[in-house]
Amino acid sequence: MWSVLVSLLFIWSLVSAQSFVEYGPWSTESDEEFNCTIGRTLQGEWYSREANEDRVTNIDANTMTGRGVCKSWRTNDGGEYQLVFVERASDPSSCHYCVNLYIRTVNILE
Repeated sequence: MWSVLVSLLFIWSLVSAQSFVEYGPWSTESDEEFNCTIGRTLQGEWYSREANEDRVTNIDANTMTGRGVCKSWRTNDGGEYQLVFVERASDPSSCHYCVNLYIRTVNILE
């Protein structure tokens, strides 16, 4: 009985530790500045399945298809990225998009 309990606690501790992944700081200090150069790891053409449709997304050094210009980013250095995009860089009131990317397979976005 105790060995089962200890095993379950150990498994729970592993799962909970992975659930609270620590990210580094954002690349900008304020929401008005832009400091975002998307790393080479993320750049290129990516496939994803969204709303039951095949999608191809292009990411270059500072833009993403359908999202706009990258404003800020951060990573946990474990294949997970958080980025903030803005539709129009010259208009601070334009829509902002928060994007979480999980790199699991080459050229497939999750």
